[in-house]
Amino acid sequence: MHKSNSNSVLQMSLGFYMEPRQKSIKEKLITLQSGRLTKSRKSFDTFSNSKANSLEAFDFNLEETCVQLKQNKSVDLEMRLFNAKQDLLQLKEKVQSLDDITKSHFMRIQNIDEELASAKRWMQVRHKYMCK
Repeated sequence: MHKSNSNSVLQMSLGFYMEPRQKSIKEKLITLQSGRLTKSRKSFDTFSNSKANSLEAFDFNLEETCVQLKQNKSVDLEMRLFNAKQDLLQLKEKVQSLDDITKSHFMRIQNIDEELASAKRWMQVRHKYMCK
């Protein structure tokens, strides 16, 4: 019994000595695990935030690109409209020029008709005097 008592006393004294130590180790382990979880959580949050920021930046860049494309399209359309107006002005000038040429030719034709009519009258008068 003495040996079993001594074992029991030894276990009790070791338990008494080990129990606070085990608690301390358990607490340290829990603290470490908690720290790891906190670090993991922070790391995940950082990763998640960076991805969210990245997506926000991508979304902003996409919106900015759309705005720029709309502006470029608007500028392109404005340039096309400006060029079309310039072409229209040039065509109007050409039409006016052709209209002026047509009027000039019509006036020449009228003058030629008048000269022909005058020559015809003169020929008739001449023929009349020659036949007499």
